[in-house]
Amino acid sequence: MVVRRGKKERKGVWVPEDRLRAVWIGQLVLVPISVTLVGLVTTYVDGTIGLVINFVCLFTNGVGVNMVLTPMGAYTIDIIPSRSAEVMAAVSALRSLLIAPISVLFIPAVETIGVAATNTLTGLLVLVGYFLIWLTIRYGKQMRAYADVGYPNFDAQISNGD
Repeated sequence: MVVRRGKKERKGVWVPEDRLRAVWIGQLVLVPISVTLVGLVTTYVDGTIGLVINFVCLFTNGVGVNMVLTPMGAYTIDIIPSRSAEVMAAVSALRSLLIAPISVLFIPAVETIGVAATNTLTGLLVLVGYFLIWLTIRYGKQMRAYADVGYPNFDAQISNGD
């Protein structure tokens, strides 16, 4: 839907950054709010009601993360279509390499500043991540032109109808 709308706005021209426009609900709403609420509920709401709210927030977070990671994965394949398997492997490896050290920092942060503050900071980091995606949406064509690594030119594929 988002890709079709972007293509329609540009009179039939499609760009890979159209895929990234689909992340805004997940990355601006679902993920930061659910992460922050988990921290606040864990800190301030006891008993069964706190547990139920946490489960709902964690489910919402999972939906939001999928709404973010799926378009991002599709975008990476779109910018280097001839190397899609390698791209997906690299994305998975990078994700794992980033999550490992961040996970190590989470427990000391909780012990130092508390669950609510740690989760609030995590929610703010998600918003910073959206800013980086917004920059990619805004300047994607220039970034692709600047970082030409010898793969098939996406813009040439579009103009040739490939």
